Amino acid sequence: MGLNIFKKIKELIDSKNRIKYSDELKKAEKLLDDGKYEEAIKIYEKLEKEGILKGLDYANVAYAYYNIGDFEKALNYVNKALKYKDRPELWFLKGLILYNLKKYDKAYELLAKSAIYIKRSDVYKALGDILVKFEKYEEALENYLKAYKLNNKNLEALYNAGLILLLLNRVEEAYEIFKEIYTKEPKFKNHEIFKEIENFVEIIDNDIFSNIKLGINFLENDKQIEALKEFNKVLEIDKNNDFAYYYKAVVKEDFYEYGSSLENIINSLNIFERSYFYSKKGDILLRLNNLNEALECYEISLLINENNIFAYFGLAYTYYKKGDYENSLKYFDKVLENISSNLSKKIEAILILYSLICKGDITKEAIFYRKALEFLDDYHDMPICIKKMRAYINYKLGNISQAINDYLEILNIFLDKDIIKNVIALYIEIGRIDEALYYAEKYKHILGEDYIEKIKNNKLSIDSPLNHYPTIYFILDEIPYHVSILYKYIHKNPIISYLYAEYIEKYILELVYDNRKKELLKKLIDIVKHNLGEEMYKFMKSPENYVPSNSVIYEIKDIVINLNGII
Repeated sequence: MGLNIFKKIKELIDSKNRIKYSDELKKAEKLLDDGKYEEAIKIYEKLEKEGILKGLDYANVAYAYYNIGDFEKALNYVNKALKYKDRPELWFLKGLILYNLKKYDKAYELLAKSAIYIKRSDVYKALGDILVKFEKYEEALENYLKAYKLNNKNLEALYNAGLILLLLNRVEEAYEIFKEIYTKEPKFKNHEIFKEIENFVEIIDNDIFSNIKLGINFLENDKQIEALKEFNKVLEIDKNNDFAYYYKAVVKEDFYEYGSSLENIINSLNIFERSYFYSKKGDILLRLNNLNEALECYEISLLINENNIFAYFGLAYTYYKKGDYENSLKYFDKVLENISSNLSKKIEAILILYSLICKGDITKEAIFYRKALEFLDDYHDMPICIKKMRAYINYKLGNISQAINDYLEILNIFLDKDIIKNVIALYIEIGRIDEALYYAEKYKHILGEDYIEKIKNNKLSIDSPLNHYPTIYFILDEIPYHVSILYKYIHKNPIISYLYAEYIEKYILELVYDNRKKELLKKLIDIVKHNLGEEMYKFMKSPENYVPSNSVIYEIKDIVINLNGII
Protein backbone atom coordinates (compact mmCIF):
# COMPACT_ATOMS: atom_id res chain seq x y z
CA MET A 1 0.00 0.00 0.00
CA GLY A 2 2.81 2.40 0.96
CA LEU A 3 4.52 1.94 -2.39
CA ASN A 4 1.41 3.06 -4.26
CA ILE A 5 1.22 6.19 -2.10
CA PHE A 6 4.87 7.05 -2.85
CA LYS A 7 4.20 6.52 -6.56
CA LYS A 8 1.23 8.90 -6.50
CA ILE A 9 3.28 11.51 -4.65
CA LYS A 10 6.07 11.23 -7.27
CA GLU A 11 3.61 11.63 -10.15
CA LEU A 12 2.19 14.72 -8.45
CA ILE A 13 5.65 16.24 -8.03
CA ASP A 14 6.55 15.37 -11.68
CA SER A 15 3.35 16.98 -12.89
CA LYS A 16 4.06 20.17 -10.92
CA ASN A 17 7.64 20.26 -12.23
CA ARG A 18 6.49 19.92 -15.84
CA ILE A 19 4.11 22.80 -15.35
CA LYS A 20 7.00 24.82 -13.98
CA TYR A 21 9.13 24.10 -17.09
CA SER A 22 6.28 24.05 -19.61
CA ASP A 23 7.51 27.19 -21.38
CA GLU A 24 10.95 25.67 -21.96
CA LEU A 25 9.40 22.40 -23.16
CA LYS A 26 7.25 24.30 -25.64
CA LYS A 27 10.29 26.29 -26.77
CA ALA A 28 12.25 23.07 -27.36
CA GLU A 29 9.38 21.60 -29.38
CA LYS A 30 9.16 24.78 -31.45
CA LEU A 31 12.89 24.62 -32.14
CA LEU A 32 12.43 21.02 -33.33
CA ASP A 33 9.65 22.12 -35.67
CA ASP A 34 11.92 24.86 -37.03
CA GLY A 35 14.75 22.41 -37.64
CA LYS A 36 16.99 24.01 -35.00
CA TYR A 37 17.98 20.67 -33.55
CA GLU A 38 21.15 21.61 -31.66
CA GLU A 39 19.37 24.45 -29.81
CA ALA A 40 16.53 22.09 -28.92
CA ILE A 41 19.01 19.49 -27.62
CA LYS A 42 20.59 22.02 -25.24
CA ILE A 43 17.18 22.75 -23.64
CA TYR A 44 16.26 19.07 -23.37
CA GLU A 45 19.61 18.14 -21.79
CA LYS A 46 19.19 20.94 -19.24
CA LEU A 47 15.67 19.68 -18.42
CA GLU A 48 16.94 16.11 -18.21
CA LYS A 49 19.26 17.14 -15.38
CA GLU A 50 16.18 18.51 -13.61
CA GLY A 51 14.48 15.12 -14.02
CA ILE A 52 11.69 16.63 -16.10
CA LEU A 53 11.83 14.53 -19.30
CA LYS A 54 9.24 11.87 -20.10
CA GLY A 55 8.93 9.31 -22.87
CA LEU A 56 7.84 11.73 -25.59
CA ASP A 57 10.62 14.15 -24.61
CA TYR A 58 13.23 11.41 -24.95
CA ALA A 59 11.79 10.57 -28.35
CA ASN A 60 12.15 14.24 -29.33
CA VAL A 61 15.79 14.26 -28.23
CA ALA A 62 16.40 11.06 -30.20
CA TYR A 63 14.78 12.68 -33.25
CA ALA A 64 16.99 15.77 -32.87
CA TYR A 65 20.19 13.73 -32.62
CA TYR A 66 19.04 11.66 -35.60
CA ASN A 67 18.71 14.80 -37.70
CA ILE A 68 22.20 16.07 -36.87
CA GLY A 69 23.69 12.64 -37.65
CA ASP A 70 24.68 11.60 -34.11
CA PHE A 71 23.09 8.17 -34.34
CA GLU A 72 24.67 6.65 -31.22
CA LYS A 73 23.13 9.34 -28.99
CA ALA A 74 19.89 9.08 -30.94
CA LEU A 75 19.81 5.33 -30.17
CA ASN A 76 20.46 5.99 -26.47
CA TYR A 77 17.51 8.38 -26.22
CA VAL A 78 15.08 6.33 -28.29
CA ASN A 79 15.79 3.40 -25.95
CA LYS A 80 14.95 5.64 -22.98
CA ALA A 81 11.70 6.60 -24.70
CA LEU A 82 10.86 2.94 -25.32
CA LYS A 83 11.16 2.22 -21.58
CA TYR A 84 8.19 4.51 -21.05
CA LYS A 85 6.07 3.05 -23.82
CA ASP A 86 6.66 0.49 -26.53
CA ARG A 87 4.89 2.05 -29.52
CA PRO A 88 5.06 1.80 -33.37
CA GLU A 89 6.26 5.38 -33.86
CA LEU A 90 9.30 4.63 -31.69
CA TRP A 91 9.94 1.35 -33.52
CA PHE A 92 9.99 3.37 -36.72
CA LEU A 93 12.42 5.96 -35.33
CA LYS A 94 14.69 3.30 -33.85
CA GLY A 95 14.59 1.41 -37.14
CA LEU A 96 15.81 4.52 -38.99
CA ILE A 97 18.57 5.05 -36.45
CA LEU A 98 19.75 1.44 -36.68
CA TYR A 99 19.69 1.67 -40.48
CA ASN A 100 22.12 4.57 -40.33
CA LEU A 101 24.27 2.60 -37.89
CA LYS A 102 24.36 -0.16 -40.56
CA LYS A 103 22.52 -2.61 -38.29
CA TYR A 104 20.23 -3.58 -41.11
CA ASP A 105 18.70 -6.81 -39.76
CA LYS A 106 17.39 -5.25 -36.56
CA ALA A 107 16.40 -2.07 -38.43
CA TYR A 108 14.32 -4.08 -40.90
CA GLU A 109 12.65 -6.04 -38.10
CA LEU A 110 11.55 -2.84 -36.33
CA LEU A 111 10.46 -1.04 -39.50
CA ALA A 112 8.46 -4.04 -40.75
CA LYS A 113 6.77 -4.30 -37.32
CA SER A 114 5.94 -0.58 -37.34
CA ALA A 115 4.48 -0.86 -40.87
CA ILE A 116 1.72 -3.13 -39.54
CA TYR A 117 0.38 -0.22 -37.49
CA ILE A 118 1.67 2.85 -39.32
CA LYS A 119 0.56 3.20 -42.93
CA ARG A 120 3.01 5.96 -43.73
CA SER A 121 4.93 6.63 -46.91
CA ASP A 122 8.28 7.13 -45.18
CA VAL A 123 8.00 3.74 -43.42
CA TYR A 124 7.76 1.89 -46.74
CA LYS A 125 10.46 4.09 -48.25
CA ALA A 126 12.79 3.11 -45.37
CA LEU A 127 11.90 -0.58 -45.84
CA GLY A 128 12.74 -0.25 -49.52
CA ASP A 129 16.14 1.25 -48.66
CA ILE A 130 16.99 -1.68 -46.39
CA LEU A 131 15.78 -4.29 -48.90
CA VAL A 132 18.17 -2.75 -51.45
CA LYS A 133 20.97 -3.39 -48.94
CA PHE A 134 19.77 -7.01 -48.74
CA GLU A 135 19.73 -7.11 -52.58
CA LYS A 136 16.04 -8.03 -52.48
CA TYR A 137 15.25 -5.72 -55.37
CA GLU A 138 11.76 -6.93 -56.26
CA GLU A 139 10.61 -6.48 -52.63
CA ALA A 140 12.35 -3.09 -52.47
CA LEU A 141 10.50 -2.03 -55.63
CA GLU A 142 7.18 -3.08 -54.09
CA ASN A 143 7.84 -1.02 -50.97
CA TYR A 144 8.94 2.08 -52.90
CA LEU A 145 5.78 1.95 -54.98
CA LYS A 146 3.67 1.55 -51.80
CA ALA A 147 5.43 4.58 -50.35
CA TYR A 148 4.55 6.64 -53.42
CA LYS A 149 0.95 5.38 -53.44
CA LEU A 150 0.49 6.52 -49.84
CA ASN A 151 2.04 9.92 -50.60
CA ASN A 152 2.33 11.03 -54.20
CA LYS A 153 4.64 13.84 -53.09
CA ASN A 154 7.26 11.29 -52.04
CA LEU A 155 9.15 11.55 -55.34
CA GLU A 156 12.30 10.18 -53.71
CA ALA A 157 10.54 6.83 -53.24
CA LEU A 158 9.32 6.88 -56.85
CA TYR A 159 12.83 7.81 -58.05
CA ASN A 160 14.25 4.84 -56.15
CA ALA A 161 11.63 2.62 -57.78
CA GLY A 162 12.92 3.86 -61.15
CA LEU A 163 16.48 2.99 -60.13
CA ILE A 164 15.43 -0.56 -59.22
CA LEU A 165 13.67 -0.96 -62.56
CA LEU A 166 16.91 0.06 -64.29
CA LEU A 167 18.80 -2.49 -62.23
CA LEU A 168 16.28 -5.14 -63.33
CA ASN A 169 16.71 -4.06 -66.99
CA ARG A 170 13.09 -2.93 -67.13
CA VAL A 171 14.15 0.26 -68.87
CA GLU A 172 10.85 1.19 -70.52
CA GLU A 173 9.04 1.07 -67.15
CA ALA A 174 11.84 3.08 -65.53
CA TYR A 175 11.57 5.68 -68.30
CA GLU A 176 7.84 6.12 -67.61
CA ILE A 177 8.50 6.56 -63.89
CA PHE A 178 11.19 9.20 -64.47
CA LYS A 179 8.88 10.91 -66.94
CA GLU A 180 6.19 11.12 -64.26
CA ILE A 181 8.68 12.53 -61.73
CA TYR A 182 10.02 15.24 -64.03
CA THR A 183 6.56 16.15 -65.24
CA LYS A 184 5.56 16.80 -61.61
CA GLU A 185 8.83 18.38 -60.57
CA PRO A 186 10.93 19.52 -63.58
CA LYS A 187 13.92 20.45 -61.39
CA PHE A 188 14.03 17.20 -59.40
CA LYS A 189 17.53 15.78 -59.00
CA ASN A 190 19.33 14.65 -62.17
CA HIS A 191 16.72 16.32 -64.34
CA GLU A 192 19.47 17.21 -66.83
CA ILE A 193 20.06 13.50 -67.44
CA PHE A 194 16.41 12.83 -68.17
CA LYS A 195 16.39 15.81 -70.53
CA GLU A 196 19.42 14.35 -72.28
CA ILE A 197 17.59 11.04 -72.67
CA GLU A 198 14.52 12.79 -74.08
CA ASN A 199 16.73 14.77 -76.49
CA PHE A 200 18.40 11.55 -77.60
CA VAL A 201 15.01 10.01 -78.40
CA GLU A 202 14.36 13.02 -80.66
CA ILE A 203 17.87 12.90 -82.19
CA ILE A 204 17.63 9.24 -83.08
CA ASP A 205 14.54 9.95 -85.19
CA ASN A 206 16.76 12.04 -87.50
CA ASP A 207 18.97 10.23 -89.98
CA ILE A 208 22.16 11.91 -88.78
CA PHE A 209 24.47 9.32 -90.29
CA SER A 210 23.34 10.20 -93.82
CA ASN A 211 24.70 13.74 -93.25
CA ILE A 212 27.95 12.34 -91.80
CA LYS A 213 28.37 10.02 -94.78
CA LEU A 214 27.58 12.73 -97.32
CA GLY A 215 30.07 15.05 -95.61
CA ILE A 216 32.78 12.38 -95.78
CA ASN A 217 32.05 11.81 -99.49
CA PHE A 218 32.44 15.54 -100.12
CA LEU A 219 35.68 15.50 -98.12
CA GLU A 220 37.02 12.58 -100.17
CA ASN A 221 36.31 14.52 -103.37
CA ASP A 222 37.96 17.74 -102.13
CA LYS A 223 34.63 19.54 -101.73
CA GLN A 224 35.41 20.89 -98.30
CA ILE A 225 32.80 23.65 -98.20
CA GLU A 226 29.97 21.22 -99.02
CA ALA A 227 31.41 18.81 -96.41
CA LEU A 228 31.42 21.55 -93.78
CA LYS A 229 27.74 22.29 -94.42
CA GLU A 230 26.81 18.66 -93.79
CA PHE A 231 28.74 18.47 -90.52
CA ASN A 232 27.14 21.71 -89.35
CA LYS A 233 23.71 20.22 -90.11
CA VAL A 234 24.57 17.32 -87.80
CA LEU A 235 25.52 19.69 -84.98
CA GLU A 236 22.27 21.61 -85.36
CA ILE A 237 20.46 18.37 -84.52
CA ASP A 238 22.96 16.87 -82.08
CA LYS A 239 25.27 19.41 -80.46
CA ASN A 240 27.22 16.58 -78.78
CA ASN A 241 28.09 14.67 -81.93
CA ASP A 242 31.82 14.22 -81.47
CA PHE A 243 32.34 12.90 -85.01
CA ALA A 244 30.87 16.04 -86.59
CA TYR A 245 33.43 18.14 -84.69
CA TYR A 246 36.19 15.72 -85.72
CA TYR A 247 35.41 16.09 -89.42
CA LYS A 248 35.07 19.85 -89.05
CA ALA A 249 38.62 19.78 -87.64
CA VAL A 250 39.71 17.88 -90.76
CA VAL A 251 38.07 20.44 -93.08
CA LYS A 252 39.69 23.33 -91.23
CA GLU A 253 43.02 21.51 -91.42
CA ASP A 254 42.61 21.31 -95.20
CA PHE A 255 41.91 25.07 -95.21
CA TYR A 256 45.14 25.68 -93.20
CA GLU A 257 42.98 27.17 -90.44
CA TYR A 258 44.84 25.34 -87.70
CA GLY A 259 43.51 27.41 -84.79
CA SER A 260 39.92 26.61 -85.77
CA SER A 261 40.89 23.01 -86.46
CA LEU A 262 42.39 22.69 -82.97
CA GLU A 263 39.26 24.23 -81.43
CA ASN A 264 37.03 21.67 -83.16
CA ILE A 265 39.12 18.67 -82.18
CA ILE A 266 39.18 19.89 -78.58
CA ASN A 267 35.36 20.02 -78.78
CA SER A 268 35.42 16.37 -79.87
CA LEU A 269 37.69 15.42 -76.98
CA ASN A 270 35.54 17.32 -74.48
CA ILE A 271 32.58 15.20 -75.56
CA PHE A 272 34.44 11.88 -75.55
CA GLU A 273 38.14 11.00 -75.49
CA ARG A 274 38.75 8.71 -78.44
CA SER A 275 42.16 7.50 -79.57
CA TYR A 276 41.67 8.95 -83.05
CA PHE A 277 40.72 12.35 -81.67
CA TYR A 278 44.03 12.52 -79.81
CA SER A 279 45.96 11.53 -82.93
CA LYS A 280 44.18 14.26 -84.90
CA LYS A 281 45.02 16.77 -82.18
CA GLY A 282 48.63 15.62 -82.55
CA ASP A 283 48.43 16.25 -86.32
CA ILE A 284 47.28 19.83 -85.77
CA LEU A 285 49.93 20.53 -83.13
CA LEU A 286 52.51 19.07 -85.51
CA ARG A 287 51.40 21.53 -88.19
CA LEU A 288 51.73 24.33 -85.61
CA ASN A 289 55.30 23.06 -84.97
CA ASN A 290 54.48 22.15 -81.35
CA LEU A 291 56.39 18.91 -81.78
CA ASN A 292 56.66 17.81 -78.13
CA GLU A 293 52.95 18.41 -77.51
CA ALA A 294 52.17 16.50 -80.69
CA LEU A 295 54.25 13.53 -79.48
CA GLU A 296 52.37 13.57 -76.18
CA CYS A 297 49.01 13.42 -77.98
CA TYR A 298 50.13 10.49 -80.13
CA GLU A 299 51.31 8.61 -77.05
CA ILE A 300 47.97 9.17 -75.27
CA SER A 301 46.23 7.99 -78.42
CA LEU A 302 48.13 4.70 -78.31
CA LEU A 303 47.28 4.20 -74.62
CA ILE A 304 43.61 4.14 -75.64
CA ASN A 305 44.13 2.05 -78.78
CA GLU A 306 47.51 0.47 -79.38
CA ASN A 307 46.59 -0.24 -83.02
CA ASN A 308 45.91 3.36 -84.05
CA ILE A 309 47.88 3.58 -87.30
CA PHE A 310 47.43 7.37 -87.47
CA ALA A 311 49.22 7.74 -84.13
CA TYR A 312 52.14 5.65 -85.40
CA PHE A 313 52.27 7.74 -88.56
CA GLY A 314 52.23 10.97 -86.55
CA LEU A 315 55.02 9.73 -84.29
CA ALA A 316 57.11 8.67 -87.30
CA TYR A 317 56.71 12.02 -89.06
CA THR A 318 57.28 14.07 -85.89
CA TYR A 319 60.51 12.23 -85.10
CA TYR A 320 61.55 12.75 -88.74
CA LYS A 321 61.06 16.50 -88.33
CA LYS A 322 63.02 16.43 -85.06
CA GLY A 323 65.90 14.68 -86.83
CA ASP A 324 65.48 11.51 -84.73
CA TYR A 325 65.69 9.14 -87.68
CA GLU A 326 66.05 5.99 -85.61
CA ASN A 327 62.65 6.50 -83.96
CA SER A 328 61.19 7.76 -87.22
CA LEU A 329 62.13 4.54 -89.01
CA LYS A 330 60.82 2.46 -86.10
CA TYR A 331 57.39 4.07 -86.28
CA PHE A 332 57.20 4.05 -90.08
CA ASP A 333 57.73 0.29 -89.80
CA LYS A 334 54.81 0.23 -87.32
CA VAL A 335 52.68 2.03 -89.92
CA LEU A 336 53.49 -0.55 -92.59
CA GLU A 337 52.81 -3.40 -90.14
CA ASN A 338 49.39 -2.02 -89.19
CA ILE A 339 47.93 -1.28 -92.63
CA SER A 340 44.37 -2.65 -92.49
CA SER A 341 41.44 -3.16 -94.83
CA ASN A 342 39.23 -0.59 -93.08
CA LEU A 343 41.24 2.36 -94.46
CA SER A 344 40.06 4.21 -97.55
CA LYS A 345 42.09 3.55 -100.67
CA LYS A 346 43.49 7.09 -100.69
CA ILE A 347 44.47 7.13 -97.00
CA GLU A 348 46.04 3.68 -97.28
CA ALA A 349 48.13 4.87 -100.24
CA ILE A 350 49.21 8.04 -98.43
CA LEU A 351 50.37 6.09 -95.37
CA ILE A 352 52.25 3.46 -97.40
CA LEU A 353 53.88 5.92 -99.82
CA TYR A 354 54.95 8.41 -97.16
CA SER A 355 56.44 5.58 -95.10
CA LEU A 356 58.40 4.13 -98.02
CA ILE A 357 59.55 7.55 -99.28
CA CYS A 358 60.74 8.55 -95.84
CA LYS A 359 62.57 5.25 -95.36
CA GLY A 360 64.20 5.81 -98.75
CA ASP A 361 65.17 9.41 -97.94
CA ILE A 362 66.67 8.43 -94.57
CA THR A 363 68.49 5.24 -95.62
CA LYS A 364 69.31 6.36 -99.23
CA GLU A 365 68.22 2.85 -100.30
CA ALA A 366 66.48 2.80 -103.72
CA ILE A 367 64.58 -0.38 -102.84
CA PHE A 368 62.02 1.62 -100.86
CA TYR A 369 61.26 3.87 -103.86
CA ARG A 370 60.94 0.81 -106.09
CA LYS A 371 58.48 -0.78 -103.63
CA ALA A 372 56.50 2.44 -103.62
CA LEU A 373 56.35 2.46 -107.43
CA GLU A 374 55.31 -1.22 -107.47
CA PHE A 375 52.47 -0.39 -105.08
CA LEU A 376 51.28 2.31 -107.53
CA ASP A 377 51.16 -0.14 -110.44
CA ASP A 378 47.78 -1.33 -109.12
CA TYR A 379 46.47 2.12 -108.29
CA HIS A 380 44.15 3.62 -110.90
CA ASP A 381 42.29 6.96 -110.93
CA MET A 382 44.87 8.53 -108.64
CA PRO A 383 43.98 11.67 -106.70
CA ILE A 384 46.40 14.56 -107.12
CA CYS A 385 48.18 13.96 -103.79
CA ILE A 386 49.11 10.45 -104.96
CA LYS A 387 50.22 11.68 -108.39
CA LYS A 388 52.58 14.14 -106.66
CA MET A 389 54.19 11.28 -104.77
CA ARG A 390 54.50 9.17 -107.93
CA ALA A 391 56.34 12.04 -109.62
CA TYR A 392 58.71 12.39 -106.66
CA ILE A 393 59.38 8.62 -106.56
CA ASN A 394 60.25 8.63 -110.29
CA TYR A 395 62.60 11.52 -109.65
CA LYS A 396 64.34 9.64 -106.80
CA LEU A 397 64.72 6.59 -109.04
CA GLY A 398 66.29 8.71 -111.79
CA ASN A 399 63.26 8.54 -114.08
CA ILE A 400 63.43 12.30 -114.70
CA SER A 401 61.43 12.44 -117.93
CA GLN A 402 58.65 10.39 -116.34
CA ALA A 403 58.73 12.60 -113.26
CA ILE A 404 58.35 15.70 -115.48
CA ASN A 405 55.40 14.10 -117.29
CA ASP A 406 53.80 13.25 -113.94
CA TYR A 407 54.13 16.84 -112.73
CA LEU A 408 52.85 18.27 -116.03
CA GLU A 409 49.82 15.96 -115.80
CA ILE A 410 49.02 17.57 -112.46
CA LEU A 411 49.47 21.09 -113.87
CA ASN A 412 46.88 20.29 -116.54
CA ILE A 413 44.37 19.77 -113.72
CA PHE A 414 45.22 22.71 -111.47
CA LEU A 415 48.01 25.21 -110.89
CA ASP A 416 50.30 24.46 -107.97
CA LYS A 417 53.30 26.68 -107.24
CA ASP A 418 55.47 23.83 -105.86
CA ILE A 419 54.69 21.62 -108.88
CA ILE A 420 55.71 24.41 -111.30
CA LYS A 421 59.01 24.79 -109.39
CA ASN A 422 59.60 21.03 -109.55
CA VAL A 423 59.04 20.99 -113.34
CA ILE A 424 61.51 23.85 -113.81
CA ALA A 425 64.09 22.24 -111.46
CA LEU A 426 63.87 18.90 -113.30
CA TYR A 427 64.31 20.53 -116.73
CA ILE A 428 67.42 22.24 -115.42
CA GLU A 429 68.71 18.96 -113.97
CA ILE A 430 68.62 17.33 -117.42
CA GLY A 431 70.07 20.45 -119.11
CA ARG A 432 66.91 21.64 -120.86
CA ILE A 433 67.25 25.27 -119.80
CA ASP A 434 64.97 26.64 -122.53
CA GLU A 435 62.01 24.60 -121.24
CA ALA A 436 62.82 25.70 -117.71
CA LEU A 437 62.82 29.36 -118.75
CA TYR A 438 59.62 28.84 -120.76
CA TYR A 439 57.72 27.63 -117.68
CA ALA A 440 59.28 30.31 -115.50
CA GLU A 441 58.09 33.00 -117.93
CA LYS A 442 54.67 31.37 -118.36
CA TYR A 443 54.01 31.26 -114.64
CA LYS A 444 55.92 34.32 -113.47
CA HIS A 445 52.64 35.77 -112.14
CA ILE A 446 52.69 32.86 -109.69
CA LEU A 447 56.44 32.44 -109.13
CA GLY A 448 57.46 36.11 -109.04
CA GLU A 449 59.77 38.17 -111.27
CA ASP A 450 62.94 37.12 -109.44
CA TYR A 451 62.49 33.42 -110.10
CA ILE A 452 64.30 33.57 -113.46
CA GLU A 453 67.39 34.81 -111.59
CA LYS A 454 67.23 31.74 -109.38
CA ILE A 455 67.17 29.58 -112.50
CA LYS A 456 70.26 31.32 -113.85
CA ASN A 457 72.00 30.86 -110.50
CA ASN A 458 70.84 27.22 -110.37
CA LYS A 459 69.48 27.64 -106.83
CA LEU A 460 66.61 25.19 -107.23
CA SER A 461 65.64 21.96 -105.50
CA ILE A 462 62.84 19.42 -105.75
CA ASP A 463 60.04 19.81 -103.24
CA SER A 464 59.66 16.55 -101.30
CA PRO A 465 56.25 15.27 -100.13
CA LEU A 466 57.89 14.99 -96.73
CA ASN A 467 57.86 18.78 -96.52
CA HIS A 468 54.06 18.61 -96.37
CA TYR A 469 52.21 16.62 -93.72
CA PRO A 470 49.13 15.01 -95.31
CA THR A 471 45.58 15.38 -94.03
CA ILE A 472 44.59 11.91 -92.85
CA TYR A 473 41.33 10.81 -91.28
CA PHE A 474 39.24 7.71 -90.76
CA ILE A 475 36.23 6.89 -92.93
CA LEU A 476 33.09 5.95 -91.02
CA ASP A 477 30.64 3.47 -92.48
CA GLU A 478 27.21 2.98 -90.98
CA ILE A 479 27.84 0.01 -88.67
CA PRO A 480 31.14 1.40 -87.26
CA TYR A 481 29.41 4.75 -86.70
CA HIS A 482 26.55 3.26 -84.68
CA VAL A 483 28.71 0.97 -82.54
CA SER A 484 31.09 3.88 -81.88
CA ILE A 485 28.20 6.05 -80.65
CA LEU A 486 26.97 3.14 -78.53
CA TYR A 487 30.44 2.79 -77.01
CA LYS A 488 30.51 6.50 -76.13
CA TYR A 489 27.22 6.32 -74.28
CA ILE A 490 28.29 3.31 -72.22
CA HIS A 491 30.82 5.70 -70.69
CA LYS A 492 28.65 8.82 -70.65
CA ASN A 493 25.08 7.61 -70.11
CA PRO A 494 24.44 3.83 -70.10
CA ILE A 495 20.66 4.37 -70.22
CA ILE A 496 21.04 5.97 -73.64
CA SER A 497 23.39 3.13 -74.56
CA TYR A 498 20.60 0.66 -73.78
CA LEU A 499 18.08 2.63 -75.86
CA TYR A 500 20.63 2.88 -78.69
CA ALA A 501 21.14 -0.90 -78.61
CA GLU A 502 17.38 -1.31 -79.08
CA TYR A 503 17.49 1.10 -82.02
CA ILE A 504 20.39 -0.82 -83.63
CA GLU A 505 18.57 -4.12 -83.11
CA LYS A 506 15.38 -2.80 -84.70
CA TYR A 507 16.73 -0.74 -87.61
CA ILE A 508 20.43 -1.40 -88.25
CA LEU A 509 20.98 -5.13 -87.71
CA GLU A 510 19.06 -6.00 -90.88
CA LEU A 511 21.53 -3.92 -92.92
CA VAL A 512 24.45 -6.25 -92.04
CA TYR A 513 24.97 -9.01 -94.59
CA ASP A 514 28.36 -10.26 -93.41
CA ASN A 515 27.52 -13.20 -91.10
CA ARG A 516 30.55 -12.75 -88.86
CA LYS A 517 29.81 -9.06 -88.33
CA LYS A 518 26.12 -9.77 -87.83
CA GLU A 519 26.88 -12.23 -85.04
CA LEU A 520 29.28 -9.77 -83.43
CA LEU A 521 26.65 -7.05 -83.54
CA LYS A 522 24.04 -9.39 -82.05
CA LYS A 523 26.46 -10.22 -79.25
CA LEU A 524 27.09 -6.52 -78.59
CA ILE A 525 23.36 -5.80 -78.44
CA ASP A 526 22.81 -8.74 -76.08
CA ILE A 527 25.55 -7.56 -73.70
CA VAL A 528 24.20 -4.02 -73.60
CA LYS A 529 20.57 -5.08 -73.13
CA HIS A 530 21.22 -7.70 -70.46
CA ASN A 531 24.42 -6.67 -68.67
CA LEU A 532 23.97 -2.95 -68.17
CA GLY A 533 21.37 -3.02 -65.39
CA GLU A 534 23.91 -2.37 -62.65
CA GLU A 535 25.64 0.29 -64.79
CA MET A 536 22.39 2.17 -65.36
CA TYR A 537 21.54 1.94 -61.66
CA LYS A 538 24.97 3.25 -60.63
CA PHE A 539 24.80 6.04 -63.15
CA MET A 540 21.36 7.35 -62.23
CA LYS A 541 22.12 7.02 -58.51
CA SER A 542 25.28 9.12 -58.70
CA PRO A 543 26.04 10.39 -62.24
CA GLU A 544 28.88 12.67 -61.15
CA ASN A 545 30.79 9.67 -59.72
CA TYR A 546 29.90 7.17 -62.45
CA VAL A 547 32.69 5.09 -63.92
CA PRO A 548 31.73 2.04 -66.01
CA SER A 549 32.92 -1.35 -64.81
CA ASN A 550 36.09 -2.56 -66.51
CA SER A 551 34.60 -6.01 -67.09
CA VAL A 552 31.77 -4.48 -69.14
CA ILE A 553 34.02 -2.06 -71.02
CA TYR A 554 36.66 -4.61 -72.03
CA GLU A 555 34.14 -7.02 -73.51
CA ILE A 556 32.30 -4.30 -75.41
CA LYS A 557 35.49 -2.54 -76.53
CA ASP A 558 36.81 -5.71 -78.16
CA ILE A 559 33.60 -6.16 -80.17
CA VAL A 560 33.50 -2.49 -81.21
CA ILE A 561 37.09 -2.74 -82.51
CA ASN A 562 36.24 -5.92 -84.44
CA LEU A 563 33.35 -4.07 -86.05
CA ASN A 564 35.78 -1.30 -87.12
CA GLY A 565 34.38 1.09 -84.55
CA ILE A 566 36.31 4.15 -83.38
CA ILE A 567 37.44 4.09 -79.76
